[in-house]
Amino acid sequence: MPKTTMTFAAWKRSIGPAVTLGQLPELTQKKPAEIARAIREGLLPIRTFRAATGVSYQRVRIEDVLLFLRGKTASRPKVTMEDMARAFRQMVGEQHLKR
Repeated sequence: MPKTTMTFAAWKRSIGPAVTLGQLPELTQKKPAEIARAIREGLLPIRTFRAATGVSYQRVRIEDVLLFLRGKTASRPKVTMEDMARAFRQMVGEQHLKR
């Protein structure tokens, strides 16, 4: 099966305006630890391009940075245990009502 490849320039065009990880602390006025936590928790998604030489280029879209600064998540919200418990109680309650 032929391998599809994208050039670095095409990748940059596809993600739109973006900044490197090193520019984030200065741009957001936040500590690197806060940015790392946001990335780990999925609040600030990273776009990665792996070149044929093995070098990885990581960028964060400006749109995602603005959402992060406004306090909104760029990704889907995480499901908590409380959400699961509530859904389970509703599901069990509906089954008891059907009997």
